Amino acid sequence: MTKYIKIKAGAVVLGLSAAAAFPAQADVFNVPDADWTGGLVTCRILTTIMEQEMGHKVRHITMPSGAGVYEGLRSGDLDFACEGWPSYSSSKEEYINEYGGDGSVVKFGNVGVVGASSY
Repeated sequence: MTKYIKIKAGAVVLGLSAAAAFPAQADVFNVPDADWTGGLVTCRILTTIMEQEMGHKVRHITMPSGAGVYEGLRSGDLDFACEGWPSYSSSKEEYINEYGGDGSVVKFGNVGVVGASSY
């Protein structure tokens, strides 16, 4: 079952760029720290707003980005991800409805940043 949180501030909507399936009220939100600088900064801005302006508690979890984040969202071990690149994850077809998945992970929208990889 997919669950959602009520977003209280426009700044939070701006920062939430990836997928999410999390409880309506959580004691502590478990959030993965991205393993690239831009993603880490985006998430720290969002979670600072959540903590300091909205009174939520956030636990940052260090882990590699990619399929593991979607697995964590689906299983409930992670509550949301601030930034993700579904196009780089093979598991998007399993979980994200927009890509043909079962909808257990929900992509809320884009933040307007167009990413590029030069690997």
